[in-house]
Amino acid sequence: MISKILKVLKPKSSLRKYNSLTVDSFFNLSESEQKAVCQRLTPYKPNEWDIFKAVEKKFIDDYGDQEAVSEVFCGLAPGVGPYNSINVTILKAKKRVNLPKHYLGFPVLKHFLREK
Repeated sequence: MISKILKVLKPKSSLRKYNSLTVDSFFNLSESEQKAVCQRLTPYKPNEWDIFKAVEKKFIDDYGDQEAVSEVFCGLAPGVGPYNSINVTILKAKKRVNLPKHYLGFPVLKHFLREK
């Protein structure tokens, strides 16, 4: 019984080592670790804000050249509550975009906007 409790508690307690991440240390985490840590990051801490901006820049470098991608913002998702994500504004009436569901642990949310 105790071993079952310890297995359940271990993932939460092991996240303590991620309290003071740098951008490089975040990028060096495994995909599963990035997903676990992602929702525990807060954009209000300067060192963690640097992680958001680095992920945003890397996402733009990898996917921002698609014609329909208008804007990219890595931070709190609008209207979803305290949920960290990469928010991508997609222009309608453009070529289809090819975006991942998750990127460096962050979920990718698409927001569609009619062309101005």
